Amino acid sequence: MVGLGATVAGSIAVPFTSGAGRASTAETGHAPSLLFGLVAKTTDGSAGQTYTGPDWDIPQWHRETLAMPRARTQIAGATGRTYVATPEDVGFRLVMSGIDGGKPRVAAAWNPVPVTILPLENFETTAGWTVAGRAALSLAGGKLVVTETGGPGRAHKAIGVHAPSEWGVVTILQDRGSDPALNQSSGPTNLFSTGTDFSIAIGGGIRSGPSDDGSLGVHNSARHVSEAPALAAMRRPVALNLSTAASFKTSNFRTVRRHLRTLACSQGRAKVLLTCDDGFETQHGKTARQAEAVDMRLSFFVPWQVVDGTIPTRGRMSVAMLQDLHARGHAVCLDGTADDNAMNASSNGFARRRPADNVAELAAGRAWLEKNRLVDGPGGDGRDAICYPNGFYEDREPGPYFKGRLPAALKAAGFKFARTTLAGTYATRFGFDDGWLQFPGCSTSRLSADEMRKNVNLAILRGAVACLYFHRTVDEAFVPFLRWLARQRDAGLVDVVTVPQLIAADHGSGFPD
Repeated sequence: MVGLGATVAGSIAVPFTSGAGRASTAETGHAPSLLFGLVAKTTDGSAGQTYTGPDWDIPQWHRETLAMPRARTQIAGATGRTYVATPEDVGFRLVMSGIDGGKPRVAAAWNPVPVTILPLENFETTAGWTVAGRAALSLAGGKLVVTETGGPGRAHKAIGVHAPSEWGVVTILQDRGSDPALNQSSGPTNLFSTGTDFSIAIGGGIRSGPSDDGSLGVHNSARHVSEAPALAAMRRPVALNLSTAASFKTSNFRTVRRHLRTLACSQGRAKVLLTCDDGFETQHGKTARQAEAVDMRLSFFVPWQVVDGTIPTRGRMSVAMLQDLHARGHAVCLDGTADDNAMNASSNGFARRRPADNVAELAAGRAWLEKNRLVDGPGGDGRDAICYPNGFYEDREPGPYFKGRLPAALKAAGFKFARTTLAGTYATRFGFDDGWLQFPGCSTSRLSADEMRKNVNLAILRGAVACLYFHRTVDEAFVPFLRWLARQRDAGLVDVVTVPQLIAADHGSGFPD
């Protein structure tokens, strides 16, 4: 592991040789450090978009395989600082080599080039539409319109060309709705009509709405069509109106309808976050070493006044232990409170009556990280990431912590990631939306190695992120799981990254034009 580097084109340069795999030998015969994040992309990085590398001499672009040992092939004629991705690059990671200060260097994109998305547009009606020369097929009270270009009210092309079995991963982004003036609560969690296989095609995810002032709201979930057998069996083009479900017809959900965006072929790069809570001493002496044995690094969410002894607690790490972990390439992030109590519970002299109190407490936590030199390390800067102690992030009844108000306050304070205790995966190909402030997390307290594998396999299937959190690990489950995960990483199926590295990789992403 090497130290945090400079920024290029708005991305965070995090040189590291773990997580996404070990560094390989460049064609020059040297083995320069592989610098992830120095190659910046536009939007989601698919074909037709521009990648920008460092300002080095003699630049040369390469396609690099994802599996170990990684093979790197020069791209003919790609010898400038920028490079436009092509369909031939899909499934490869773009890498730029060059000479920096007389020394050979290699910089890599965080993510491989993904397939181009296919929009599944939302229409009020499909009356008069035909699909592949025949009447639109009615499905569960609705019709599916598949289109490659255009938008509501505009001309469309290639209607009905793609069968649902060809969709791969489908991502739905929605404004979940939570405006008391309109009697709104959470928006619908399913894309398709209830009571059918369509209802589980795109569902689940975060079960919260935005704050009532509209400052928080867009969430996403992603599913693979294989998770809905009826969809996977459809091998001919069909048509479905995404607005036919009753929940989309009422005025209560007009904000949901306005912001609905559904995208097929939207698989991103599968990633895994291994996080540790509460600062237990065994995490330093045992858990981190076990992860390092397979070249992985962890993210630690620490209650800082417990760790530094202000609130004496037996069996917890010291600041020196955290500094050692930080130097070894792990990331240090913040517990949501200094003492690991819930963010709506006053304790140990902390008055937590409203989200502004939490923001002030976390500002002190950020200053504590800086004072103890726990930022800007090889595992990334954890000042913008927290976990919610005991899983609390909102009240379901009106009050200071009513739906979304705490995450909205964290968003306004510059936090980019806040982990819940709600199980699930999260799609990050298209960058940050407000769901990152209610990020799902899988508790591993009573899980076997096989059960932990299932969570990772689901993320690989969906091209999403799985976040697992640990307290005191059990060797019989944790070690076999790590070894299995290392094999998936080395096979090119998944990247294992810290929370700050996830932020560095996907924060700047967005939708292609």
